[in-house]
Amino acid sequence: MLGTEDLGPAKLEAWIRAYGEAGRVRQDALQELTRQLASENAYVQIIDASGAIVQSVGDSARKEPYRPLELIAMRAEPGLYPSEMSFYYDSSSGYTWILHKAKAGPPFASQPILHEVILTLVITGGVVLLLTFVFSVWHGYRYGQPLLLFVDWFERMGQGRYQEALTEKDRKKVFRKNGRIRLRYRLYKEVIAGFYEMASRLEASERERSRLEKTREEWMTGISHDLRTPLSTIQGYGHLLESGTFEWSEPELREMGKTIREKGDYMVGLLQDFSLTFQLKNKAVPFLLEDVELNEFVRRIVLRYVNDVTIGDVSFSFECEEEQAFTVRANPKWFQRMLDNLISNAVKHNPPGTLITVRTGSEGADAWIEVEDNGAGMDEETMRNLFDRYYRGTNTEEKTDGAGLGMSIAKAIATAHQGRIEVTSRVGEGTVVQVRLPLAEHPKA
Repeated sequence: MLGTEDLGPAKLEAWIRAYGEAGRVRQDALQELTRQLASENAYVQIIDASGAIVQSVGDSARKEPYRPLELIAMRAEPGLYPSEMSFYYDSSSGYTWILHKAKAGPPFASQPILHEVILTLVITGGVVLLLTFVFSVWHGYRYGQPLLLFVDWFERMGQGRYQEALTEKDRKKVFRKNGRIRLRYRLYKEVIAGFYEMASRLEASERERSRLEKTREEWMTGISHDLRTPLSTIQGYGHLLESGTFEWSEPELREMGKTIREKGDYMVGLLQDFSLTFQLKNKAVPFLLEDVELNEFVRRIVLRYVNDVTIGDVSFSFECEEEQAFTVRANPKWFQRMLDNLISNAVKHNPPGTLITVRTGSEGADAWIEVEDNGAGMDEETMRNLFDRYYRGTNTEEKTDGAGLGMSIAKAIATAHQGRIEVTSRVGEGTVVQVRLPLAEHPKA
């Protein structure tokens, strides 16, 4: 049903009867059998029980013996071999005759599918592994090199060298000549920008820390100096009174008491100002705001200085827009303290005969107050440090009163009122200090 009938065993049996003797082909029959096999393009091999070839008839190149498993495979899977094979076992001699007949068609080519599949998978796997290795090396170089650069950055930043976030050599690696980031670093564009920003902030913080440290030292030096002078006076009078060596008249004792009180008042004021600067900084001072009419408020403050008999060598002037009223939201107590500091500063740090002019006005949504003098003026360094706590200008005389905190307090009060202070000055020509505050309402004519 599934194929043709195998006539080989019957043919072998007939040949054994016709040409066989003791299980082999007789010598006189070799020529005839060889002729018949040649006409059929076949050959016969006779093997013993061990598979050794005892006789071969016809054109055969096989010399090696047959293995038992090979014989079973030839019988079970004839399609795997290049010739059609038939077997006949001669029981009388114990020999097996094998007839090999060439198959029709092209020569047989063994094509084991599993072997080809395995070979294909091995080759494919090798190629994939090689590509993966190359891809990994490329990505390692691409993503690893920037990480090594970041490690150097961290090391420099750990050493506090914030200005060296990128050395000149690193900058050439990361950026092109046109300033654009190279392709291999483009993935880390945000990281590089973040490094720059972080380094800039840390450098700014370091500068600020150094500045604050310097300022703190200046504060301590200044406060120590300002406290030492009145303390020396109080200590000296105390020793004189304690010694009992001298007899003091009533007026002398009153004069000594007055001096001690004044020096004590100065020290208390100094400490109060010192404490106030920190309270303003930390917003610990209560600021209850109310509507303040600017022209009248400033006029009264200036009038108080005009009527102060202790200030006889300085002239005051007040200018305002009479037809307009400016209302601001302010705390009267601290607003007056700010103006007092500005005006007092102009009085203390200018020579006799100076004219101090106070003006008010408005511009847009802001009201402004100017304190102008035609006195000594300030240099650039003094203006830069004018509002630093405990800073005194280079043209300040040693006899000048004050703790060096007045302008710092004035700026802090202006900031607490959502305002700002601006200063312009030229040496020998005078100074203008302008305070700007938001208007509570639009000015009305």
